[in-house]
Amino acid sequence: MLGISSQTLRRWDKTNKFKTSRHPINNFRVYTREQINKLKNEMEISLEPRNLESSIEIEPFFETQMGKLYNCDVMDFLGSLKSQSADLIFADPPYNIKKAEWDTFESQKKYIEWSMRWIMEAYRVLTPKGSLYVCGFSEILADLKWAASGLFKGCKWLVWFYRNKANLGNDWGRSHESILHFRKSKQFIFNIDLCSCGSIEKKMARFGNQSRIL
Repeated sequence: MLGISSQTLRRWDKTNKFKTSRHPINNFRVYTREQINKLKNEMEISLEPRNLESSIEIEPFFETQMGKLYNCDVMDFLGSLKSQSADLIFADPPYNIKKAEWDTFESQKKYIEWSMRWIMEAYRVLTPKGSLYVCGFSEILADLKWAASGLFKGCKWLVWFYRNKANLGNDWGRSHESILHFRKSKQFIFNIDLCSCGSIEKKMARFGNQSRIL
């Protein structure tokens, strides 16, 4: 009914986002229909892409023969682009981990709603064979993947591995981040030869802690 994995439901139960009761015999998690309908209503987001294309031209912040840099609100920038004009969009948005004011949202629901606004604009701008990559922490992207799945024809979950940055003492240290690869159609552009990184062991030996592996 919800299209959510058992792992996500387990995490939501532990964090009290979607608390459940237990079956008295087999100890399975039990969800009432009222609970499920309430969660669906809370997370329901309109997935009808709106055409926000505007005639406003945005001047680049920096420009060379190699390309242009823009320093502006993402909605303004995406709105300045024509529909179906980009093959690839790579996004590294706020993670909602509250490390700064710009990375703080009232709730996870508000964060997903904000994310879906620019994701729907990205969908409009992408060509039929285009792709959208979104960086983030796994626990954040799990909710975002579910919310955006109604727009795209497919999604792959990539892992960006890195060495632990610090000793956290009494807890597990994070050694990866996630990247979602949303595809607008099943005939998406994918240059496999350019993605090959060869032997992981050789690259780790060569670059040490600077190595980044997808």
